[in-house]
Amino acid sequence: MRSHPIADGTARGLALEALATGLAYAAGLCWASVCLLASFAPAELSAPYWDGLPGLRSDTCGIVAFFAAGICFGVAEYLRSRRGQRAPSVAGRERPAGRARASALAASKTAAILASGLVVYLSINAVVHPATLGLPATHLASWPNEGTLRVAALLLCVCSVAALRYLRPGRPRRRHRRMAAIASSVAWGMDQDSPLTSGMDPGMAPPRSQPERASRTARVRANAVTRFWLVTTIILGAGGLLVIAVVILFPPSAPRYGMADPYFVGETAGTQASQVAAMKAIGITSLRFDADWASVQHAGPRMFDWAQLDQAVNSARTAGLSVDLTITGCPTWAASESTRGDPSPTPASPALYARWAADVAARYSPMGVNTFEIWNEPNNALFWSPKANPSAYTADLVAAYSAIKAVDPSALVISGGLAPEPTDGTNMSAIDFLKAMYANGAKGSFDALGYHPYSFPALPRTYEPWSAWSQMARTHPSIRSVMASNGDSGKPIWITEFGAPTGGPRGVGAAAQAAALSQAIADTKATSWIGALYMYTWQDKNTDPGAHQEWFGLLTAGGSRKPAYGEVARSLG
Repeated sequence: MRSHPIADGTARGLALEALATGLAYAAGLCWASVCLLASFAPAELSAPYWDGLPGLRSDTCGIVAFFAAGICFGVAEYLRSRRGQRAPSVAGRERPAGRARASALAASKTAAILASGLVVYLSINAVVHPATLGLPATHLASWPNEGTLRVAALLLCVCSVAALRYLRPGRPRRRHRRMAAIASSVAWGMDQDSPLTSGMDPGMAPPRSQPERASRTARVRANAVTRFWLVTTIILGAGGLLVIAVVILFPPSAPRYGMADPYFVGETAGTQASQVAAMKAIGITSLRFDADWASVQHAGPRMFDWAQLDQAVNSARTAGLSVDLTITGCPTWAASESTRGDPSPTPASPALYARWAADVAARYSPMGVNTFEIWNEPNNALFWSPKANPSAYTADLVAAYSAIKAVDPSALVISGGLAPEPTDGTNMSAIDFLKAMYANGAKGSFDALGYHPYSFPALPRTYEPWSAWSQMARTHPSIRSVMASNGDSGKPIWITEFGAPTGGPRGVGAAAQAAALSQAIADTKATSWIGALYMYTWQDKNTDPGAHQEWFGLLTAGGSRKPAYGEVARSLG
């Protein structure tokens, strides 16, 4: 009868087993490295895993490596079982493990190891980023979330270990072992005078019978399995304790949750006081509004009217809220000649704009304001006339950054929040604009990247290639991948506007608005590279059904609370 090359341990079988084992370990190490990224540097997940394959994201590579490790390890275990493992037959003789049994053993062991790895990784990730339990486990699908996957992996681990215990030969019962030993001794004594044993020392221990050898083999295998799981548990437990200790000793900084309110500066002192008190009561800690150059210096370069802006800053600071001042707008006298008649004229020179930025920092830094945002949505022609100009904006950003740092070196300077626009010759997409910013020398001239990831009518966790929330890290290229490719993966993204309208031509309704803000807050909590989330906005200004921009408030124009008000309070509570 022709022998099986794997069961006989031939060179071909051994080579295949060695190759599968090596590939399994390589894929496992690749997956482990992506797990470390997910727990401690999640911003890198959207970046290429290897520069030689720029289209292969790190998170995608991790998923592929996980399944590749499982397949290769399963093949290696199958080959090993077919080559060397013996199973006692009914008659007590040994035979190579059958294909079905070898396949079941390989599948059980593979499932146990992979499930254990998943449970450990998801548990560590839950300690580092607690809110991830409710987030999708992968960027490829919205289900399952990490909490569900962890429970499923734990159940799979239990079932596979039980299957392993059932499939491996157990230790024979003690009575059977004793009877086998007695029978062996009797046989030994009866055969001492035979020609085969006459030259042996009578005091020598009798040879083990076949049942005894099978029993010993079973014990050795059982002890090996026990040692394997004991060592694995100790290593994984020690690693988990080390991670928990690091997180406790060096906790990640909490993001800032604020309100972007363009109408706040124009309110009366009494209204401002009541609004900031209500904001603070639901967990808002910061307020974003404009330091509008055109309003303060409308009368000329030597005239300043700080009254309204002073009152707004005082109202926020008195309530204990931090302030993000968006240094925007341009008076006619300071605008470039070609844009003076436009809705949003642009500065005539970076030096003029930098002087205004320095004036703002010098006035409000002593009042506790240390966050300054350089313009608003410069990639949108509505705010940068007549069309988006990344070269001109970057020049203003570089000049303003140096001017503010000269006044207050500890100030946090944010680049202008980029809007979700298409590249159409007038506007530029956020990704294209960011690439052009880096090409024009923006690197080193902002401490955080401003971004407005509006996603309506889709929710933040719903992947859509056009959604600015998805484009933050889930598309290729993405905002994060552009930052990483330019050496800025360590810089945070500040979401300085996000919301959804309840009414108007693009309204999504009150329930969808509440869900969008809830998901945005949860994702912000779970993402280490998001430094802030400013919700837009506090209260509807009007009730014009033709203007969706007037319906983003947590309160209606009449002051009634929308469902989003309570959802934000619950999420931040």
